Amino acid sequence: MHFIKMQKKGFKLKKGKIMNKLNVKAFSLTCAITWSLALLVLAWISAFGWGIRDVSMLAGLYLGYKATFFGGIIGALWGFFDAGIGGFIFSSIYNYFLKKFSKIKAG
Repeated sequence: MHFIKMQKKGFKLKKGKIMNKLNVKAFSLTCAITWSLALLVLAWISAFGWGIRDVSMLAGLYLGYKATFFGGIIGALWGFFDAGIGGFIFSSIYNYFLKKFSKIKAG
């Protein structure tokens, strides 16, 4: 449905056009920043009593992560590196399969 609306407005996709590659650095950094901010905000909100179960569950993954000011900063640092590595792996695998399947379709 969305594609039909785009065509009516003048947006046209080229035949055989496949999705673009992900910029590995940008995607990794975006994942890292987003996840670290989410962990930081969750820890600081949990200091007031909301979301304590979520923090205690994530504390099993991130050493030093607690529902405190400094615990949130420690968790944000862990989350930054964790999500950055995860984003790098995801975008690299995505680009690999995109390249592999675009050769099959073109050939």
